[in-house]
Amino acid sequence: MLGKWKSKAKRTAPEDLVFGTRAGKPAPSNNILNRQIAPACAALKLPRATWLIFRRTYSSWSHDKGVPDKVTTALMGHSNVYTTLNVYTQVVDDSKKTAAERIGNELFSIVQFSGIADRKGSIDSVPNRTQNEEVSLKAGS
Repeated sequence: MLGKWKSKAKRTAPEDLVFGTRAGKPAPSNNILNRQIAPACAALKLPRATWLIFRRTYSSWSHDKGVPDKVTTALMGHSNVYTTLNVYTQVVDDSKKTAAERIGNELFSIVQFSGIADRKGSIDSVPNRTQNEEVSLKAGS
């Protein structure tokens, strides 16, 4: 797809815009959506994309990959983190499972090293595999 674009494009220098006018200025955003992105989505049999989808994807992926919220906020041009987190950022499904496992493992290590009694009433200082699995399963539900 990019090869086809490059063969038709008149401006292909590294500093040139991918979506620019003949004069080298930024193309209007609605033109980009209607002339390039919508046909690409149709060709790939994907739902029509919007700028909101791109912004939510960028914010959500940044958050999931550990980019500091203030950095994402600045890159998106927001004045406060609230807008970035509560309007644009969505939780990626795998991150829920990862968070539950991390919390479960942390809770298990606290129980393990604190000397808290196990279910039978004895002190268990060496965890067994089933205990760790139980904590992870409970944390994930």
